[in-house]
Amino acid sequence: MRVLLLVLLLSACTYGAASGTDRHTGLSYRYSSKAMIDATFGSRLQVQAVHLRKGDVTQYELQTYVTRSDLNYPRIESVWSFGHELPYIRVDRRRYGYERQEVGAILLPEPAIRAAAAGPGLSFRMIGRRSSYEGHVPARLFREVLDGAGPK
Repeated sequence: MRVLLLVLLLSACTYGAASGTDRHTGLSYRYSSKAMIDATFGSRLQVQAVHLRKGDVTQYELQTYVTRSDLNYPRIESVWSFGHELPYIRVDRRRYGYERQEVGAILLPEPAIRAAAAGPGLSFRMIGRRSSYEGHVPARLFREVLDGAGPK
């Protein structure tokens, strides 16, 4: 599934919600718009909810984009939400001019996605070696993935 995640990340570089199927891999995807949930001097955290499907395999996740404007790459070591550690995968680290970014995915089961969409969303904290990032993902991002609707 990690390979499927990389394929999606390469195609999900826009801010709007979208869905489709890759004609070469057969991977179906639906992703929400991006939202900035933490911004401080020198760093920011953006997120995007994602639903992937290939054959009988389905995966929900929250893609994270941690960006720093100094010369140090972000290095996320763990992700927590109210006492529970969430599974996190580092997918890519890249440089944009003077900015450094780590792209990752918080893997979430479908019941968690549905609860976040129906309720208040999801709050979490990413703990890194050089800094921590904290924010609240609005419920609308999860709804965009579940019902395929664009931003509201």
